[in-house]
Amino acid sequence: MFMAVQTNSLAERVAFKQIPAAGALAGVLAAVVNSVIWFVAGLAGTVTVPLVPVLVSSIVGMAVSVVVYALIGRFTKRPITIFTIVAIVFLVFSFVLPVNAMQSAPPGMEKFNLTTVIAAELMHVVTGVLAIWSYTKRARIAHVRQRAARHQQPRRSEP
Repeated sequence: MFMAVQTNSLAERVAFKQIPAAGALAGVLAAVVNSVIWFVAGLAGTVTVPLVPVLVSSIVGMAVSVVVYALIGRFTKRPITIFTIVAIVFLVFSFVLPVNAMQSAPPGMEKFNLTTVIAAELMHVVTGVLAIWSYTKRARIAHVRQRAARHQQPRRSEP
């Protein structure tokens, strides 16, 4: 016998006003963490991608994800679940790009070496995880209401 699982409708609702802030937070965090990965990879070997494209890709990727999350939130009944699935699928497909860049150089760049591929794959994971975390945790109605409730609780006076 199958049991229907009922989801909390609040847990699957998007806080649209929070999406830009969640995207900005994720974009800044992705740029910072990916810069650290780039510098560490440079210590381990030669990185064939300059830092500027790493930063631009991190921020532009998050800007695109803001639009995707908002559209999914607007047009689906289970936006959190669907966005998570879409983000994971996109992350998996993104693993192909650095490997392909070992075979042929991306426009305006040289071929990726193994150090660059490993660093790029880590950066993709960081960016994907931050996008999923930021939107599904910070830009959902349940989170916003919980945060508001914490701020409205009366403070205890010390004896």
